[in-house]
Amino acid sequence: MIVFTNGCFDMLHAGHVQMLQYCRYLAQEDPLYVGIDSDSNVRAAKGSQRPYYSEAERTSMLMRLSANGVFEKGKLNPLLVDWVYPFDNDEELYGLIKKLNPHYLVKGDEWIGKKVIGDDIAPVLFYPTFFKQRCSTSEFERRILQRNLLENDSEQAAHSREPSKESHWRPVNWRRNR
Repeated sequence: MIVFTNGCFDMLHAGHVQMLQYCRYLAQEDPLYVGIDSDSNVRAAKGSQRPYYSEAERTSMLMRLSANGVFEKGKLNPLLVDWVYPFDNDEELYGLIKKLNPHYLVKGDEWIGKKVIGDDIAPVLFYPTFFKQRCSTSEFERRILQRNLLENDSEQAAHSREPSKESHWRPVNWRRNR
């Protein structure tokens, strides 16, 4: 059974891995094909600061994932992903899906109700995204930026020599009184 999924796979996280494990389960011993957005496609969709990892790095991460323990029937495929195909735009993605002619397309459930490219070629299975609030690259990005802002604010406050008008700051004598 040929299974295909696609995405940016920038900042690979548990949600990605769980979906790929589901894809491997469906494909069993057959190849699992993954389409990966090119760097220029990620920039166009996500902004000029993305991707965090290059197309080559993202491809390498996907190709190194092991499938040990993913399914029990038949001979276990040691790799989670068999083939990674980069694409630059929706037309290339559609052509890739048409050429592979998969039995299923798999997308995360955040795609329910949205247009999925290739849904006229193969049925779409939506994988339930567990811990949605924690398993998304955009959410990781938001949390990292928030954490950095808090750390920078704390550092600035610790190094500040001037008391804030809003604070009840006062100098502290660190010497012990005897």
